[in-house]
Amino acid sequence: MDLTGNLGRPTILDLGDQRKRLLIAFHNANIPALCYAFFGASPRVRQAAAEALRRMDSDAALSALLATLQDQGAATWVRQAAAEALGRMDSDAVVPARRVALQDGDSALQWTAAEVLGRIGGDAAVSALHAALQGADPNAQSVAAVALGRIGSDAAVSILRAALQRASPWVRQVAARALGHSGSDAAVSVLCTALQDAHPMVWKAAAEALARIGSDAAVSALRAALQDQGVDAWVRRGVAEALGRMDSDAAVSALRAALQRKFPPEPGGEI
Repeated sequence: MDLTGNLGRPTILDLGDQRKRLLIAFHNANIPALCYAFFGASPRVRQAAAEALRRMDSDAALSALLATLQDQGAATWVRQAAAEALGRMDSDAVVPARRVALQDGDSALQWTAAEVLGRIGGDAAVSALHAALQGADPNAQSVAAVALGRIGSDAAVSILRAALQRASPWVRQVAARALGHSGSDAAVSVLCTALQDAHPMVWKAAAEALARIGSDAAVSALRAALQDQGVDAWVRRGVAEALGRMDSDAAVSALRAALQRKFPPEPGGEI
């Protein structure tokens, strides 16, 4: 398999040979070959290919990468390489290109696009991720929520808070998990409400998210839910498990207090 020839899945080549071919590709402005090298066996070669693509920050390189990204006939890994390279370029066209990739039916490409947008951050990236979260593609919704959680800005957290009100249990679940990754205390109140969600995967995600946030406010919310006899026994059990995964004196105190309380019998036993 030749680096500058057919674009199949890369094979492990001699590192010295790869470097020589990489230099040839760079000097010839061979975008497909550099995409190939980007997914080569050696991390050092991948890094060099990405740097070469970034240095080509020209209209021609940008156009070629955009065309590769949007070419649904190209191999997934080639399109992923183009998406990564675009993320390293300083161009106003990068975020719109990610928006297109998020709408693509290829789950691996959607993940790459969302991950890059999460690194870029900013209003334009948040807007693109918001659009994907509001769409109908479950995978795009999931990767968009994760990226928004990683950005963790006020705007991103606000979008995820609103998503907890959506009709789809799947969207509510991914939004809850993402809010946990945001680490924002602004998410605590809506996650408390989500503990009362009728769908198990949503309230479990909310409990885990509060535990991940781990702030005094989050622990207090979990403790209150654990002590509330109006909360379903299975939810309290999930809350107790979330507290048990926390490395916190306050969490241990909440669990000890729960052990000393007497709850009326519930179907399935006490927590």
